[in-house]
Amino acid sequence: MNSIMRICHITSSYPRFDQEGNARFVRAIAEAQTTLGHEVHVLAPYTPEVQAYSSPVQLHWVRYILPARLGVMGHAGALENDKHLRGSVLWQAPLFAASLAIRMQMVVLQKRIDLIHAHWAIPSGFMASWIARANRKPLFVSLHGSDMYLARENALFREMAKWALQGANGITACSQPLAETAIGIGACAERLHILPYGADLMELTPEIFANRWRIQLGLPVESCIILAVGRLVAKKGFTQLVRAMPLVLKQVPGARLIILGEGFERAALEHLGAELRVQDRVFLPGAVSWTLVAKYLAAADVLVMPSVQDEKGNLDGLPNVILEAMAAGRPVIATRIAGIPLAVQDKVTGVLVDEADPELLSAALINLLTSPAKREAMGRAARARIETELNWIQFARRLDQIYDTDWEKRRDA
Repeated sequence: MNSIMRICHITSSYPRFDQEGNARFVRAIAEAQTTLGHEVHVLAPYTPEVQAYSSPVQLHWVRYILPARLGVMGHAGALENDKHLRGSVLWQAPLFAASLAIRMQMVVLQKRIDLIHAHWAIPSGFMASWIARANRKPLFVSLHGSDMYLARENALFREMAKWALQGANGITACSQPLAETAIGIGACAERLHILPYGADLMELTPEIFANRWRIQLGLPVESCIILAVGRLVAKKGFTQLVRAMPLVLKQVPGARLIILGEGFERAALEHLGAELRVQDRVFLPGAVSWTLVAKYLAAADVLVMPSVQDEKGNLDGLPNVILEAMAAGRPVIATRIAGIPLAVQDKVTGVLVDEADPELLSAALINLLTSPAKREAMGRAARARIETELNWIQFARRLDQIYDTDWEKRRDA
């Protein structure tokens, strides 16, 4: 196959401005492919938040509704608290599908696209499958989490996902549970690849002068800083982390918990902190720019990702902030679910605990916060793993191998 390809990514979420953290991993994948020499295009839904920014990727924003501020398709807008579909999705979905199909067809023809890569089986994979078949282009679908959750919960979405998966030349999943769900829906196991995410080696580097970032961020220099990052929704498990804080503070009185992100669970987390009388040690600064996230990672002693399967059965695929913390040389405490064990090596680059268990979480935190040498050793091991294996260039190379393997099969057929 030609070493240089024209690739078109279809995604329902993508950073709308340079510092947005939403779906930053999709941007990282696309930009890593340009580093390998490919011409990369991305189609994503337009919202009023879109701002022009410098990128080697050619962005095509799809307008589907007027006024644009009413749109809920994509950018984590279709699901309320990551559990329930918003009612407006029912009438906006056909508008988005039609607009996306027209724009996708134009890009495929005008840019002479070689292959189509969809992120999330629904809605992107479903729509991309029609265009790929009509134009006889290979289709690859990446599963990230919420798509398989929707497919399990809704018969129509299940059929849409089935159509996308069975029409795909290759499928990637960031966790084994996602892969198993996809196979149950109808995906071909031989075309499915477990592919954990990566992190940027240049944007995030181990910071030995953490105190300067603490001063800049207004954090006490001598405190133990526990950091968590993510949307404030049930599946992130931040409730369990707040519940762990009273036990942590008994052993590490100077500890502070900072949870970066915004979402439906904010009021509940604030109420829980007050109820447990730890409100003066639990801070919710809200959603912050990517630059600030990197500074908080540099200032933190440990990152915690206490993901859980929520009551509706939804769970993360592989929270990318875990790999970003590892790139920054920070140990990670996380739950042993979904794709997390693919990134965190227990007792090597961090600590894995059972989900929804504040006592185990607090014990892991106390153990690391009271042992600087252990934190430093795990942080070094974490960074080394990112450098050798879990970075975006390696991820893009693995995608190239998947693309090439499919091309060889089609050539020999």
